[in-house]
Amino acid sequence: FDTVGSWFDESGAEIAAQTLVDDVTIHELVENGGFENGSYQCGVNGWQCRGGATLSVTAEAGNADNKVLQAVAEGGGAQVNFYFGQADQVTIGKTYTVSFDIRRVDGSGGLTLYTDLIEGGWESHGWKNLSESWTTLSYELTPASASAWAQIGFQFDAAATVEVDNFSIAWTEAKTQTVTVNLVENGGFENGSYQCGVNG
Repeated sequence: FDTVGSWFDESGAEIAAQTLVDDVTIHELVENGGFENGSYQCGVNGWQCRGGATLSVTAEAGNADNKVLQAVAEGGGAQVNFYFGQADQVTIGKTYTVSFDIRRVDGSGGLTLYTDLIEGGWESHGWKNLSESWTTLSYELTPASASAWAQIGFQFDAAATVEVDNFSIAWTEAKTQTVTVNLVENGGFENGSYQCGVNG
């Protein structure tokens, strides 16, 4: 928080301060981004597959207690898309943060993230090489205009099996409120003794 005003007594002691407090709310658009519940496959819960890709929920390799989304690409060009809303659910000019953990457990290559948030089709956000270690990828997207459907796509450049976890699409709402803090105890003089030389 930031102090925006202070009040002092005749001796110069601070008796009250006014501060700005940020109230931040994160609005998550993805339900069950940890894939702990429900069924996830092509054509279910907003997920679609193209060009030889398949989806399933499975236990993380080496960690049976954690569920992940597993995507299998038969070859380069395979694509997995996630539809998260129609045009009226995407606000023009608002910044959305897309983030997820991903790793490759078989195969080779990497993937390219595409989004369809603007009129005119898909927009590429760059290619990422994948390894067998978990990597967190995060992108900020600010649509200038809305397409018919808001969707995100992952396109593979080679045959591979990957695991995805903690998938999130969110926007942040920040509200600032002013709070005045009174530094004087018993300003109503209901208790104690007050005379010259006492209690400040």
